[in-house]
Amino acid sequence: MRVQPGLAKGSLYNLLHSAWVTLHPAIRKISFYVRIMKVICEGLAKTGTTSLAKALQVLGYNVYDFQEHYEFHFQQWQDSFETGHHPNFKEIYQGVDAVTDVPPAFWFEEISAVFPEAKVILTVRDSEDAWLKSWKEHLQLGSIVHVLH
Repeated sequence: MRVQPGLAKGSLYNLLHSAWVTLHPAIRKISFYVRIMKVICEGLAKTGTTSLAKALQVLGYNVYDFQEHYEFHFQQWQDSFETGHHPNFKEIYQGVDAVTDVPPAFWFEEISAVFPEAKVILTVRDSEDAWLKSWKEHLQLGSIVHVLH
């Protein structure tokens, strides 16, 4: 254990430093300030939402893209589609700076009402045909991956 010169071995500093060294890897991604939603992407999948999510992450934003919604809040989203009642956005987006892709693209107006200071970004493809072609290719790739597993 590192000891701060001039302080007794059992001092508060040394205790806190020891705890920090032990816990640092597990908590280094936790923010010690309140994070508030800053960006809401209303674009559907295959409109650049993943690229936008990665760019926001590079800028230091905590982003919920499709994968995070699926991993952390699948049941809330499934319930919302079955009942028509959206999840508690303040609760599920606590500590989240930005949301992209689906399902939030379907609820962007409601999310924006909860986080009125957030900027809304609309991502689109060049045309409906380009989007549909990309979506079909995405679904076919998903079918191939599913068969391989």
